[in-house]
Amino acid sequence: MLRFAVAGLNKEQLAQAIKAAGGNRVSVIATSDMEAAMLVKTSQADYYLGACNTGGGAALAMAIGILGITRCATIASNGVLPDAAAIREHIDAGVVAFGVTVESIEAAATLVTQILIEQQG
Repeated sequence: MLRFAVAGLNKEQLAQAIKAAGGNRVSVIATSDMEAAMLVKTSQADYYLGACNTGGGAALAMAIGILGITRCATIASNGVLPDAAAIREHIDAGVVAFGVTVESIEAAATLVTQILIEQQG
């Protein structure tokens, strides 16, 4: 089971999108950005998704501070939709925290969840 911690704007919508995409193969906790990043750092969650208006600022600020910039990536920013190939590259590089815009929550959460489930086998 993949464990997600989500934070930021519309975190409940983000949690619901992950649950819809992953069904019984995922668990999701919606919490503060600091707690979500700490859950990943302490291995109580596998992945972090955060949403804000830009996909990079508030969505990832705490994750970058707690997990380090190399483990974080913006996958959807203003005017840029999430891309499956880019997401796979980030995952292969060890990224565990993803930032998205509020407008891309459904598409980004669905894509990340599906890719991670695929890779889990």
